[in-house]
Amino acid sequence: MRTFLFCIVFIVLIVAQRQMQIDASLGVGVRGTGIQLQELWRDGNPYYMLYNSRDSSVVMTIGEYDHSAGDRHNWKARYKDELMESTLSPNSISTINVSKLIGNKLVYLDFSGEPAGVIHAPLPPRFRTRLRYATYGGLNVGGATQHDRVWFEHWSMSYAPDATMTVFLVTQENCGKIGFGPYVQLLRVVNRKPDLEPKHDPGPILQLIDIECKTLPIDQIGEVFIVDSSRPTTSKRLHRVKLKFRVPDTNLRMAKLCGFQWFEEIGGSGRFLTRGVSVKRSRSERPHN
Repeated sequence: MRTFLFCIVFIVLIVAQRQMQIDASLGVGVRGTGIQLQELWRDGNPYYMLYNSRDSSVVMTIGEYDHSAGDRHNWKARYKDELMESTLSPNSISTINVSKLIGNKLVYLDFSGEPAGVIHAPLPPRFRTRLRYATYGGLNVGGATQHDRVWFEHWSMSYAPDATMTVFLVTQENCGKIGFGPYVQLLRVVNRKPDLEPKHDPGPILQLIDIECKTLPIDQIGEVFIVDSSRPTTSKRLHRVKLKFRVPDTNLRMAKLCGFQWFEEIGGSGRFLTRGVSVKRSRSERPHN
């Protein structure tokens, strides 16, 4: 009996470890490619919003991916049928309907012959949203898999520099603690290092200017505000946190919303919550009369 139970536990651990390896391999490898990707849902349909910061056009190919086929070190050996192709114009934002990807588990991305990674195909959300736009996965598929226990709803995905952007964080109860604040201060709270300096330039970051929620408490550590989904003041199926950000004045076409979700207590395990939004032409780029 003990041998039988040991075998069962061993098999479960092997399967779990295998799934962790699969999930760890997912995610668009866009660093250094000059392309950023944000999945979004608009009017119930999935789109990829892509920022091509290169000075040349890029042909994006998306196709089915078979994780069990071929050499595990050779991504292209696992490429199956091509599902769609689109040309991304230089130094611009492209928004592409990817409804035809629904129903696939994994898809690969290729930018002009450069393998860009493997991601989960769009997964239809379970809950109806109040606003036109919703984002479930992070910028460049940060946060690995999609899920619908915590997401953002947006009035728009495109803003002028210096504009005020209002978004809603929607969360179920017992989804940990979710923090927002200045990027460096947030990093210091996440890493519990008050003197930490970032090693990499995060690019244009949206600046938090206001946060409020009527049904969940909001704590504060310095300039970082933390929503606690485990201590609701009013029990609800879904809680809405209203966030206001200042859009940076930047020559780049995409800025980043950045938060962090602790699964349990602050200082424990967690993940960044990032979203990309399109930034219209900077004032410095506009023609002068």
